[in-house]
Amino acid sequence: MTTTHLHETLMCSAADKASPGLPRAEMFDALTPQERFATCTGNLNYQVENGGFGQWVFNGYATPETVAFLQRALVRMGTPAATEVLRLLNLVADALPENHRREELDHGVDDEACTAYYKVNDAFMVDCEAHLQAGKF
Repeated sequence: MTTTHLHETLMCSAADKASPGLPRAEMFDALTPQERFATCTGNLNYQVENGGFGQWVFNGYATPETVAFLQRALVRMGTPAATEVLRLLNLVADALPENHRREELDHGVDDEACTAYYKVNDAFMVDCEAHLQAGKF
């Protein structure tokens, strides 16, 4: 049986819509709901796995629009892994410095959130793929 990686396909589709100099908010608005979901969850996962929530913040992914979108999406998913990621996202969002600088994100919060995320990230990404496959947007 061949597994379709819809998540990756949609992230590539979203990346194709990006153009140099296009503000992130405008690109976000140009995406379909499925592409937004794939991009936001994929970027969260890639950034946190690579350098923690601090990297996700520092690299500019933790915008108010992205955080709000993820909060709504994770509630809709409702799986145990999504619920845990929502808890961690809220923990990090509450600790976000106004200027979103990584070095100012509380290291204790980052460490706590990362440790917990690494316990659920595989299940979370499986759930994200299933959510996309189900097409409930």
